[in-house]
Amino acid sequence: MRFVLLLLAAGAVWLLARRFLTHPTSAPTHRERDDGESMVRCHACGLHVPQSAAFRGKSHWYCCQEHARDEGSR
Repeated sequence: MRFVLLLLAAGAVWLLARRFLTHPTSAPTHRERDDGESMVRCHACGLHVPQSAAFRGKSHWYCCQEHARDEGSR
């Protein structure tokens, strides 16, 4: 019985040592956008869209032309 416990303890020590002594992989935990394009928030509905796909109103960004047209009525 003691031999089995000794084997289990040695196995646990080996697993812990291997876990803490090995270097973590270089996989990023948070990836940023590769193209670096800015996201803008639609003033009408709150949707975030790439700036290149957004429509600029007089003072705000919009996700579609319809929301940009409605800017004057707000």
